[in-house]
Order: sequence, then structure tokens, then C-alpha cells
Amino acid sequence: TSLTKEQIQLIRRFTSNITVLYDGDAAGIKASLRGIDIILEEGLNVKSVVFPDGDDPDSFVQKVGSQSFNDYIKRTAKDFVRFKTEVMLKDVGDDPIRRAEVISDLVNTISKVPDSIKRAVFYKEVANLLGIDEHILVTEGTKIQLKQVQEAEKDRQRQQN
Repeated sequence: TSLTKEQIQLIRRFTSNITVLYDGDAAGIKASLRGIDIILEEGLNVKSVVFPDGDDPDSFVQKVGSQSFNDYIKRTAKDFVRFKTEVMLKDVGDDPIRRAEVISDLVNTISKVPDSIKRAVFYKEVANLLGIDEHILVTEGTKIQLKQVQEAEKDRQRQQN
């Protein structure tokens, strides 16, 4: 299923933490990556759990039982930076261009986080995971945020005219 901004806003009434559970197939992982960005834009904390290929949350809990299901979630839940990094690096290999694209995508995702302290922590984590200068990540993230502000201002001015 597709996660919407409205659903996230409803969830936010009850918690600021979301653990996204998705199928282990390519479509489930792709949906998880899309959902992460929307959740982060709303200021919530997000972790992801992917089930073994061929399983979805329902089939997995039916197979292993509720206690093992809960244990699996606790054991495998990853913050969005680690999750997204691992998923995106799987097919990169030694290709520096694709590695740079992964880093750019991660910076774009982090730039959606409204809380500046959390953004700083996430930039630091990406820098450590991928061996890149943290200052470069922060600079690129700031450029993205500035561009978003400029686009929002242009939209606002168009609506007024």
C-alpha cells in the first residue's frame, strides 16, 4: 500500500516514532524508500524493517508467531540512514558515479528532516558510513534546503498573482 501524508499526520497524533514494515521484494523496498521521505518531512522518527523475500508482515507473523515477530522487528529495525544506505549500495559495487548518486540521494532525504540537530546527526552518520567529509554533506544539504525555500516562495508569489 502507498503511505500518504494524511495518514502520517494521523499517526503523529499518537506517536512521533514509526517503524515501517514492508515485504522483502523489490516493490516493498521501493515503497519503503518512498514512505521514508514522506515520514521525515512530517518530522517523525522512522525505522524500517524488511521481511525475508516471499514474506509480508502478515505471512511472517502467521509463520513464526507474535513473540518471534516482535523479536524480529526489534532485532532488525534500522534507522532510515542505515536502511537506505544498505539498500542503495547493494548494486553500486566500485562505481564511483553510482556511489556519488547514493550519497546525493541520502543528502536529499536528510534535507527533508525539519529538526536541525537530527539533520546534523544523520549527516555525521552518513559521513561515517560512507567515508565522506561531513562538511560536504552539510553544504549540499543546505543548498537543497535553500532551493526548496526559493521554490516555495515562487509558488507563493504565483498563487498571489
